[in-house]
Amino acid sequence: MLLSTSTAVACPVCGHDAADRKGFVVSLEDNAAYVDGMTIQLGGKQAELMFVLAENSPRAVTRETLMGELYIHYADEPDQSIIGVFVCALRRKLAGTSYMIMTVWGKGYRLCRRDEAWRFPIGYRHHEPHRGGEGSGL
Repeated sequence: MLLSTSTAVACPVCGHDAADRKGFVVSLEDNAAYVDGMTIQLGGKQAELMFVLAENSPRAVTRETLMGELYIHYADEPDQSIIGVFVCALRRKLAGTSYMIMTVWGKGYRLCRRDEAWRFPIGYRHHEPHRGGEGSGL
């Protein structure tokens, strides 16, 4: 598996601090991702979404699956467009790392290393994070 995920901060294999580990670790306890030796703070739902993407990598995950995972304990789930909002925020947070979230048109989203993105067929799309600007609200 390309990516590692963990609900604990320490590596379950070697016991080292996840922040010192190479690769990609998501901690649901800390609401953080440890990527390329950096700590990226995440909101609760952002951490859950990142965890699901990492767990399923290299497969794409549908919006429906993401909604089911993020809002499993909610009687009323929000509109599916919230997934796009979370993905946009996560892309911004991953911008300085070797990982990215790709859109797989008609299928969902996929987490991968930037240097491996070229290996995927045309249906896969990479979106750079929005940089803000006039009228963007950022």
